[in-house]
Amino acid sequence: MRRTMAQAARTSPLERLKRTAQHSSLIHLSYRTGQRLIWSLRVALGNEEVAPYVHDNYFSALHGDADRWGKVLAAFDRLGGLTQHKRIPVVLAIFPILHDLENYAWAEVHQQVRNAALERGFEVLDLLPALAGHRESDLQVTAGDHFHPGPLGHRLAGDAIHDFLHERELLPDRG
Repeated sequence: MRRTMAQAARTSPLERLKRTAQHSSLIHLSYRTGQRLIWSLRVALGNEEVAPYVHDNYFSALHGDADRWGKVLAAFDRLGGLTQHKRIPVVLAIFPILHDLENYAWAEVHQQVRNAALERGFEVLDLLPALAGHRESDLQVTAGDHFHPGPLGHRLAGDAIHDFLHERELLPDRG
């Protein structure tokens, strides 16, 4: 879909920069470096950028709601039903919210999900231990994005998942 000149004129300078950065490695690197510097400054000044859902304990409330949690359990049951008759193992990797991993606020939620998955015969890997000990801004794709891991977060998670699958002999033979 082509944009008209009028649409382009209404686009904010930041949006134009983001769009241009997608096609220019130098601009992308500069933009990401600037984001990390701003994040580091905010942390140093005690003005850490944390999304409201982190403060409101949204995830604990979500998993404590019987109706919403029931939907998770129903989805687990459907997944188990689809794979059980063919003896396909279900592996659940629990990815932590990338915020204050050393004093993690959602450990009980992880345990709740883990227990429900184990009750259904799933293999479960909690990635929190694999990511703890690293600065959260180093794990995030963009400073302040508590959901999306960047290259380091993906590498650490991938290594942990690979090791988990290998230890449980869940990787297919390549020979």
